[in-house]
Parts: sequence; structure tokens; C-alpha cells
Amino acid sequence: MSNQGTYQAGYQAGYQAALLVNSQAQPSHLKTQAPYQPPVSYPPQEPQIKPRPQLPLRPANSTPKTRNNPLQPYSAQPYPPPPPPRPLLAPQPPQIWQPTPGTTWNYILSHPLNLSPSPPLLPLSSAEVYILDLFDTPTPTITALHVQDRKVVAYFSAGSYENWRPDARSLDDKINANKKTLGKPMDGWAGERWLDVRSEAVRDVMRRRLDLARDKGFDAVDPDNVDGYDNKNGLGLSRADAVDYVLWLAREAHARGLACGLKNAGDIVPQVLGHVEFAVQEQALQFDDVDAFMPFVRTGKAVFHVEYPKGENAESKKMNTLVRVEGREREAALRLRGEGWSSIVKNVKLDQWVQMD
Repeated sequence: MSNQGTYQAGYQAGYQAALLVNSQAQPSHLKTQAPYQPPVSYPPQEPQIKPRPQLPLRPANSTPKTRNNPLQPYSAQPYPPPPPPRPLLAPQPPQIWQPTPGTTWNYILSHPLNLSPSPPLLPLSSAEVYILDLFDTPTPTITALHVQDRKVVAYFSAGSYENWRPDARSLDDKINANKKTLGKPMDGWAGERWLDVRSEAVRDVMRRRLDLARDKGFDAVDPDNVDGYDNKNGLGLSRADAVDYVLWLAREAHARGLACGLKNAGDIVPQVLGHVEFAVQEQALQFDDVDAFMPFVRTGKAVFHVEYPKGENAESKKMNTLVRVEGREREAALRLRGEGWSSIVKNVKLDQWVQMD
């Protein structure tokens, strides 16, 4: 027998032996199988569809549901109308400037302000506040001072008729309609007479002056000659009239965003102190009015104080020079600076020269 035949015979014998072993190792349930039985046939049944739960409708006063929020069931109820728009905020009152004690200043009425002064005139930076004429000061001057962070106050006469003013004709018409509006001439001031500040015609003119101050860009007003009661006015003006007029001026100024000062009139300080932002006081030392104006300083309000130690004649060259005041005159004129007053020395014609120390 060849080697190949021997190999095949051995292979067959091993295969038969493996089959015998496997048949003996199988579990009994695999050795005999039950005949195939087809599955029992059942009649078809309808599919069971679970009903969708009914969602409750939202109450009429509940928060509306939205389609965009899957956590909130959609309601069949119509949506309520949108809420009314929010009311607009009430306009805020304008911010009124409040100068404090010791604020530096200059007082210039005789001619327009020189924006580039040279010595002995002080630079514009020397004063924080400038009181300038309402009519003679152009808007560019006010703007130039604002650029340098200065405040500008409009001077005008609120209690006298001045025949050279550009709105004098308007006053003329009202005076002609009511002769009692015009009082006696003011002592020492040519072309100027007292006005009846109780008159609505006079107040109409002053409203227009306040409008002009606002439109030009002033920060405040210095209404002069409100102390007619303390002079021979020829109109029977009283202290109560002055109080009423100053309070009216302050209200009108504030309505235009302007601060308002009290000019002189120390007798009415208690009645008007809470309604004005500052005082402009002339010659408190000369006329012993210091005590009357101290309440301004005590309540944190500036007193713009000026003395004229060189003399009171605006036409005199000797009394209106560029020379400093020295010695006792200087000490007397400026002594209130140590008590919080904004004291300066000026020529009485109120040019640009000023002495602050």
C-alpha cells in the first residue's frame, strides 16, 4: 500500500470515531425532535390606539400660552389685546447751576469782554464766573467762555426803564398805554427811571429778556434794581412788592434753566433766600450790609461781593484806573474773602480791570 492510501485510511477511521463521540455527547432533547407543528392561527385584532388626553383650556384671566413654548399647552381661546404702551417719562426739570461760597468772578458792564486780555488785566482763567451785559454780550463770547469752563451771568435792569436799551420802544408802548407804569428818575443815572414791577406789562418785557438770556446761552441772570422800595420811586413800591417780584423772576428764570441771583436788597433776604442761587452785593462794607447777606454763605450759596474804594464817579479818570489798591483800603475791601465771600475790587464804571487779592 502506498503512503497516500495509508493516509486516507487513517483519515476515514478518525472521522468515524469523532462522529461517534459527538453523538454520545449531545443532550437527549437534541437527539430526537418532535415533528413540526404549524402555529395556531388567531383572528386578526384591531390595533389598540390610546386616546389623547384632553388638555384643559386656560382660564380667561391666566397668562397667555405661546406656540413657541412646548412646555405650555396651546389654548384655543383668543389672545387678549396687547398691553397699552408705557407712558413716556415726564420731562425732567432743567439742572440749575448753584455757585458755592468763594467762587471767583469778574463784573464787566461798560464794554464787551476782551477775550485775549494782557496785563495789568487778568487772564480769563482768573475768574470762574463772568457777569456780563445781557444786550451787549454776543453769543460767541458766551461760547468762548464756556469752552474754558466759565459760567456766564446776564446782567439786566429788572426794576428800571433805560431809554438806550434795544427793547426800550416795547416798554415805551406799554408805558404810553399806562402812564402809571413809569416812576421817578433814578438818582445819578441819566435816562433811567423806576418801573412799577407789579405791572403785567413790565413783566411781559422781563419775560422776553429772560428768553433772550436763555437763547444766548447764559447760565444765570443778575436782575438789578429790585430794591425800588428803598428809594424814592414815585410808585408806592413796598418791600412786599419786591419779595413778590424777586420770587416771580426766580420762577421764570428757573423755568428757562437759568439760575437767578438777588441783587442788593438785603432787607428781603429771609423771604427769598430759598428761591435764588446766589447774591450779587455792592458795597456791603461801605453800607454795613454784611450781616444781611451772611445767610447765603451759611447755606452754601455764593455772595458775589464788590467794593469801589477808588470812588463812585464813573466819568472820573482818576477813579477808574488800572492801578491796584493797596494798604488798609485793600485789606478792608477784601477782608470778607476769609469768611467765604467772593470779594473783588473794581473800578466803578465796571470795565475789565479787577483786583482779587
